[in-house]
Amino acid sequence: MNENKPERSDELKIAEQEIDDLLKEIGETGESAEFKKDVKEIVKHGVFFRWPAEGDFEWVHPDDRHLIESMIPGSRIFCRDLCEDAADRAAGYFSIQYGGVKIRVKPAMWLRVDHEGHEVGDRIEVKSNHGKHNPVIGNIREIEYDPIARRTIYYITVNQIPLAKKFYKEDFRPCRRLEQPLSGREIEMLNQQQY
Repeated sequence: MNENKPERSDELKIAEQEIDDLLKEIGETGESAEFKKDVKEIVKHGVFFRWPAEGDFEWVHPDDRHLIESMIPGSRIFCRDLCEDAADRAAGYFSIQYGGVKIRVKPAMWLRVDHEGHEVGDRIEVKSNHGKHNPVIGNIREIEYDPIARRTIYYITVNQIPLAKKFYKEDFRPCRRLEQPLSGREIEMLNQQQY
């Protein structure tokens, strides 16, 4: 019997050591290293098809609540990034942007959407696609996501007149502005596409 006791205490010590190692790995917050790695990689683009919390505004920064009611829920594709203000970041807020509108929000449930490289306000040239479209130059005014077709839809304006027709990424290409130098983002988009 004395021989069994040392073996049992050795097993107990090994088990305690494994538990201690596991607790060190998950840290004080209970998050594993894998979870922390996933969280560090921010999902950049997504859609709020529903109001994330049932009627409350706790997930929205108090100064931005008036902005969000007219934009969510809907099919607009938002771009999420870290807040510029350190105090907002410390409070757990991210910045979501749609066109020129920036809203500070805490993490909330949304549908992740792949980014196709275009933003609201980008200048584009609609290709004729063998007579399917009238070739025009315009600006992207709305970017939405169609959950049934699982595609991004673009709406454009031409000479400040909104077109009702839906466009997809293969229907247009970035447009070069002759009178103005290209921005870094426009150069990057032109380099990604082959003509």
